Amino acid sequence: MKLLFIAFLVFCLLIPVRADGWDDFSNNLATDLAPFLALFGEQTTKQYLSESITLLDYYIFSIAPIGILTAVISAIRVCGSPSLRAFIGRAQEGGGDAEAELCSSTSRDVCELYNNGGIARVFGRPKILEVVYDPSRQNFADGTAGIYPCREFVKRRPDEWIRHDETALGTPVADETVADIFAPNLSLNIGIKRQSTIVTWVVAVSGTLLQFGVLAFAVVVTYYLKWQKDGQRPDSYACPMAIVGTLVEWGGMFLCALLVGQTSRKQVFHRNQQTLDKQPARNVQSTASSIYWVQPGGQVLGDQVFDPFCHSDHDQPLLQYVTSWKQPSKGSDSELPLWAAVSTTIIGFVLQFVGLRGIHSAVSVAQLGAMMLMSMIRSALRMQRLKPDDNFLRQCPDEVVGHELDWLAMRIGRQDALPGSPRRLLWRFCGARDNTYKITKERPSMDHDLDIAGKLLAYRTRLAQLTQSKSTQAWAVTPSQQFDSEMVQVREISQRLALAIESTVNKIFSKSSKFQEEWRDHTSMFWSFACDVVSAAPNESCKQLSQQTLYLQLTRGNLENSWKLQNKLELEGILGLWAWSLKSDPEVEVLQGPFTVSRATEIPTRRIVSTQKNIRETGLQIWLGNEMPISFDSMSLCAASERCDPSAIRYEDKETRLFGWHTADPSQRQGSAPFDVWSAPTNSSLLSLCAQEVFGSFIVSIFDTVNLAEDVGIQEDPYVRLESSLVSDIITLFTEAQLGSREDALLCILPPMTSRLKMPSAKNVLATAKRRANEHRRGGQWIKAEVMLKWAWDICSQPQPQSHEEGSDSQNHPSALTDQLMQQAAIALGELYRWAMTTNDMRNFSSDGIKWLSAQKSSCRQSISTAVGDIIDRYIDIENRVNHQVDNSGDDLTSTLTRLTVPTSKISMLTEEKSKALCSAAALGWSEVAITLLELGANPDYKDDNRRFRTAISLAAESNSVDAVEELLHWGASPDLGDDFGRTPLAHASEMGHDTVVKMLLNDPRVDPNAKDGWGETPLKLAMWGKHEEVIQLFLNSNRVDINFKDHHRMTPLALAARDGQTTFVQRLLDTGRADLDAKDSKGKTPLLLAEENGHQEIVELLQKHLS
Repeated sequence: MKLLFIAFLVFCLLIPVRADGWDDFSNNLATDLAPFLALFGEQTTKQYLSESITLLDYYIFSIAPIGILTAVISAIRVCGSPSLRAFIGRAQEGGGDAEAELCSSTSRDVCELYNNGGIARVFGRPKILEVVYDPSRQNFADGTAGIYPCREFVKRRPDEWIRHDETALGTPVADETVADIFAPNLSLNIGIKRQSTIVTWVVAVSGTLLQFGVLAFAVVVTYYLKWQKDGQRPDSYACPMAIVGTLVEWGGMFLCALLVGQTSRKQVFHRNQQTLDKQPARNVQSTASSIYWVQPGGQVLGDQVFDPFCHSDHDQPLLQYVTSWKQPSKGSDSELPLWAAVSTTIIGFVLQFVGLRGIHSAVSVAQLGAMMLMSMIRSALRMQRLKPDDNFLRQCPDEVVGHELDWLAMRIGRQDALPGSPRRLLWRFCGARDNTYKITKERPSMDHDLDIAGKLLAYRTRLAQLTQSKSTQAWAVTPSQQFDSEMVQVREISQRLALAIESTVNKIFSKSSKFQEEWRDHTSMFWSFACDVVSAAPNESCKQLSQQTLYLQLTRGNLENSWKLQNKLELEGILGLWAWSLKSDPEVEVLQGPFTVSRATEIPTRRIVSTQKNIRETGLQIWLGNEMPISFDSMSLCAASERCDPSAIRYEDKETRLFGWHTADPSQRQGSAPFDVWSAPTNSSLLSLCAQEVFGSFIVSIFDTVNLAEDVGIQEDPYVRLESSLVSDIITLFTEAQLGSREDALLCILPPMTSRLKMPSAKNVLATAKRRANEHRRGGQWIKAEVMLKWAWDICSQPQPQSHEEGSDSQNHPSALTDQLMQQAAIALGELYRWAMTTNDMRNFSSDGIKWLSAQKSSCRQSISTAVGDIIDRYIDIENRVNHQVDNSGDDLTSTLTRLTVPTSKISMLTEEKSKALCSAAALGWSEVAITLLELGANPDYKDDNRRFRTAISLAAESNSVDAVEELLHWGASPDLGDDFGRTPLAHASEMGHDTVVKMLLNDPRVDPNAKDGWGETPLKLAMWGKHEEVIQLFLNSNRVDINFKDHHRMTPLALAARDGQTTFVQRLLDTGRADLDAKDSKGKTPLLLAEENGHQEIVELLQKHLS
């Protein structure tokens, strides 16, 4: 409205002007306004100068110019010394300010970034990636995958890109490696759609003709038409001065533009048109190279936050690629041309100004028209610019931040797999599909090329390689392409994952002698894992495109070095592609205004800890103890799409994403039958869960390969639980690598490891807990003792797996074993509370404990047996007798324990009496009484003359009182003292077939397994007479046992077995490789002869086979 009003006033002023007033009007308009218009035009001048790269550009700038003052000042700003810049008020200006406004180059101080539809020249060193993807040169073997740094590519592809060096004076480009260290030139390559060279030449020629036409018009008007000015002939100097001034100004402006442009070095590459003419039609996979520019989002420069940006010339191939960089200043040597440019420009302007004022005003109007026309033409040359729609990431500026490289890898892969399709690709990590996914010594031969899954990983790995920080680069790259870790969401966590994997391999290698032996001569190992690629679109079902097995390689330079991942960047590729696929899945995207955002991080996540029907059968709680009071929930999975895929979202009461598939059995994951999973909630981030999933899958693979066996102990501080040194080490490595919290480590590592380690049986756990509890009790730490035993009670109350190590006298059925363990746990707790009755300060502790035991009879997870109930009732009865001082003169167990439930100071028994009682308790199998007497001072090696001078451990071994034997050994009892017939405890246990006791005694180095009794019989011979196979096998497995001993008939065990037809035993003796087949008895007969005499043909054949 203001412009219309001003125009109306001008029109009104023009109405009263007389015809003969034209000269006054035109003189005022042209001679005053035109020169001043020529002086100004600052922004258009700066814009044109900063986008000029050729001499032709500078020449066009100098034709009928405007912005003369700006041009002069620009030349001084760029090329002048501080003293000269002081005249224009720029003495303290840094070089970066002038470069950002006036030059086409990028440097250490100036860079170009996309900013909401345009290219902004900014200060600082932001990050932007410029790469070329060439599908015709996809080399996956060397890791390039067809992706190259753009500047390197155009230099090394003379068949596709032809180099034309264009500098200010046509001099060859020097120090071209300097160009490679600066940021890409966005404005020169994609910010402006440049016109063809022909159009530029047409403009230059037309402008020249136009300017010369104005000068010719001045000559014609002055000398031929002889137009007057103010009624008089123009002064004689006016026309020549106007012409000379225009030409001098023309040259001065060219010099100014040239000086500004000369501060930047350029390299120009033109694409060979023939390579484009051979390309297939649209929507068909192209073999032409494409340039990609990727700007990470979230970069902050000053107060400006820049959105992500990606652009490519795939659809409209770039015909000219330009690099421009700042040339180092030459100092005072460059001021002479500057003075020439400034002086000629100013002198030319002054001459032109004076001349135009003295000449007819029509010439001034013509010059004004030429200036306006050339200004519009120059602007028209730069009109076609980058549009907002040219940013591929315009619809997801927040969602894609940190995943620009993942997006680019998917974009490249989509052009290969789905050219022209709007569907997007989703890459999924699946771990192990079956039991064949393990660690191998050699990479399986690939009988086919990589499909899209492998290519996507190769693309993403290559992009990670090109954007690594300087500290991790093996070669020099442009600093602007060295993305900081915070710019790539998965970079830091992938580095931590690599550290955890390498540390875990080396830790297992250092602890496992079997692993060391198997891999002693190998310097490489390959971990295989499965991955999928599907195509997805909004409101459409996913389509499977690829299922492939990929490999990560670990190497060591020599046999002495530690294991390292050959390419750690592959982990960044795995995590990046997978995490971006989870976030960009159309199922989790929503619209917020014009933008799409992902709610993937808002979806609740749970971690699978088991796929067994009964969570207690996993033994997981034994490891966790009270450290993690987590409630595990069960959910049923039915659909095949829900299997082995954390990318799927399950809907029950609410949508949930499940991780922890490495804990599930592969057969369940791939089958079609429904199955249940036990899961626990987790607060870890989506990226952390992805990394933990990869780490867990690796743990499973390496454990399945080396089949580790690890002893397990009990940890009490700060929680009572099972502990394996290897598990603890890996959990420590997990937390030190910052993959997650200790809780995450436990639930990620323990579930797959517990079934693969040498797990202690509940029986061993209980034995250890009892021993530790007794130590705590003796030290006055009653609460610790109670916690330990209650933990053991909880473990023993769980259903026990089938046992194969209990021996012939044990009941192997799980329910029977559970009942037996609960009996022992009940005795241990009862004894703790009985001992507490002897201390006045602990009476309340004892009373509460007995009440707790009594309550377990009704609140136990499973109904307890009568035997366990009787034990609990026994200690309830003892408490009542102690409290009410009931007579306890009986010889039963309850009365005996009650008599012992008095303060130690009040027990008046002599040591011999205690020792005799100890022998009686051992003979009866009363382990709790035996332990009490030992603590009261009984002699563990006392020989009872009423029992053939046998010791307590001898009697306990015969009665199979394992607890009593173990406690006697702990108290220092001699395990090899014979009775009056010379039989040792081992001999009595062997004769009775008590394999558990036999095993305990054989493991004691003080025991002589070959000791003979008065008849010359050894423990092995006694076991043979009793046909106790489990005990016999224990002797045969021990290298300390002489299997060729001779009895009083000089017969060896092999001879006895051959004579008696014990084929199985003969075979076992032969399998040891230590049996003497030629040993002769007192009659000179060998085992073979004895077998023949007794008609045992099968044994004869066995012996003959081994003799031959």
